[in-house]
Amino acid sequence: MHFQRRRKHLWLHESTQRALYRSVLLLLGLIPLLATSGFVVLSKTSWYQLRQAAAWRERIRSNIGLDVVFQSIEQPSPHTFRIRELVCAHPETQTPILRAEQVDGVMTNEGWALKLHAAEIKQEQSNLALQILHDSFLCRPHNLVPILKVSIDSLRILPSTLTNSPHLASAPKLESLHQIQIEYTPSLSLSDIKILFGLEPKGSETPGLVHVRRYHDPKHPHTDWAIDTRDLAIPCSAIQPYFPVVEHVGPLALFRGQVRWEQDAQGWQSTLHQSTFLNTSWAALSHSIGEPLQGFGDLHIEEAILRNGLIDRVQGSISAGSSHDETIQVPWLKQTMERFGWCSHDLRPLQSQTASVDSMELAFHLDGNGLRWRGNGPGLSAPGAPPSHSQIGSVKQILLATDRALESKITSLDEVSRWLATGPDATQAAELVQRWHSRLVSLLPTPSNAARLSGVPNTIR
Repeated sequence: MHFQRRRKHLWLHESTQRALYRSVLLLLGLIPLLATSGFVVLSKTSWYQLRQAAAWRERIRSNIGLDVVFQSIEQPSPHTFRIRELVCAHPETQTPILRAEQVDGVMTNEGWALKLHAAEIKQEQSNLALQILHDSFLCRPHNLVPILKVSIDSLRILPSTLTNSPHLASAPKLESLHQIQIEYTPSLSLSDIKILFGLEPKGSETPGLVHVRRYHDPKHPHTDWAIDTRDLAIPCSAIQPYFPVVEHVGPLALFRGQVRWEQDAQGWQSTLHQSTFLNTSWAALSHSIGEPLQGFGDLHIEEAILRNGLIDRVQGSISAGSSHDETIQVPWLKQTMERFGWCSHDLRPLQSQTASVDSMELAFHLDGNGLRWRGNGPGLSAPGAPPSHSQIGSVKQILLATDRALESKITSLDEVSRWLATGPDATQAAELVQRWHSRLVSLLPTPSNAARLSGVPNTIR
């Protein structure tokens, strides 16, 4: 009776129920299959690909501030994508800046990881690209992407077509960077970028480091740039577009050291620490005063501080004689000794116009109190010996180490200007005085009149 009563409540026949169940199961299997097949077919259409490409271009542009064009983009899996023939261009001029044959990307909860293949960048556009990235990317607080990592096995640097100077024809060039690792960590208070790079594909030297931090403090937003070349020696021709002042060290110079650059709304401050300019051209350094010193040497900066284009303090040393082809103009040397009242050996035996420099090591310190010099070398092997053509620059040869105080007028701008006019070409004296006096006033710190070169420590030995 119970079984019969249960059958009375059934609305459909058993065969109908079985057919209904089969239909439901079939639909549950067909719907995902049809949806997946439809999405696959849709993703292959040109309309969908153009729509996705436009969305990705707008997404990248809104983040880095550069226009992006690429041949195609595909997603092999839900968390990976591949971009082919990527080109980053200037947003106004559409000038290509960065190219990459392929970009492989992985998206996870921890962040994004990108790998660029066969990348190249235009040197003449790199300075402007850095400015756009700084203003559009770093200066915007956000934490949408927890961390971004970019790796580039090789980055080819295309030479600039704007500089055709014959002096740069033989200059060492930075043609490529290798083993580049970029890590970007954003937040609402600080955006942090670390860049490691090498000069050789598989070099054994410690890679250089570029560390950029943007502080998003509403009261004092500022950017801190720090560069440490470590074991690398970078051609100064590659740095010149960013720091034009390195033009004065010559086309063959190399840079190794630490640079820090702080920038805010009020201005900027740059600091050099334990930095060396190798293969410095003394002719390039002394070009404006007639190139009285020829050859190559090293310019070492222990510390230098510049604020808004003005030298606040600089301390370092110069050395010459290692290449054994340095020369100095004897008349200019004698006039300089007489101009500043420096005590010297008898230079009368030097009758020729030029003399060879065997070695020269001078330390200098420039600040608001003036300019001070001292010798760094071991001194003469035979004290009191007259100078020779092969030893005119040897530490103790130029200035005597004496116990009496030596006064120097090198802290007087007028005196320096007149000294600059004592170059080989006397006809340019008036022009040199006028041009360099105004430049010294605008560049150098104003010294006090009490500054002196006195005592053995401040005397070239």
